[in-house]
Amino acid sequence: MNEAFRHLQIIAYKGHADSQFLLGDIYSNGTGAIQSDIEAFRWYEKAARQGHADAQYNLGLIYENGQCVKQNDTEAFHWFDLGAQQGHTNAQSILGRMYKKGQGVKQCDTQSFHYRMKSAHKVM
Repeated sequence: MNEAFRHLQIIAYKGHADSQFLLGDIYSNGTGAIQSDIEAFRWYEKAARQGHADAQYNLGLIYENGQCVKQNDTEAFHWFDLGAQQGHTNAQSILGRMYKKGQGVKQCDTQSFHYRMKSAHKVM
């Protein structure tokens, strides 16, 4: 393990959400540490619970795809929703799809349109 990684771990263990998110990315990609979906999930969850929008989005993807956890659309919706409330464009787009399909939430074309428009305006 290199010195930078050790320092990042120390800061993450102290509760720094950005550092926790970065550790999640490191473990998810296997760059700088041995790839581990479980460790990635653990660090993303710590950051997400502190309100880190990118970590919330990543947890949504993990639950939607059943990657190292049991696939759960309701839980995926929960994390995407939290990220979307903070303006995360990809989370908003996915919420639009989930509302359209009734995936993890009651089907609602109005909400689907709302979130798809929100995400589209950020891209423009």
